[in-house]
Amino acid sequence: MYRELLEEIGLTKKETELLSESSHWYQYKIPKKHLRKLKKGKPFVIGQKQKWFFAETDGFR
Repeated sequence: MYRELLEEIGLTKKETELLSESSHWYQYKIPKKHLRKLKKGKPFVIGQKQKWFFAETDGFR
């Protein structure tokens, strides 16, 4: 989570407080007609697995 916060919006671990975390992972698959293919015909990405977090920062209070 902290790596993503830093990459996406520039927040460090010191600037955020983790308030809650989902109790399980959320998964989905991309429909076949929307899959991007590599040159060899294999799918580039077929879906994602996500965990959700609720955090607070002084910068947005």
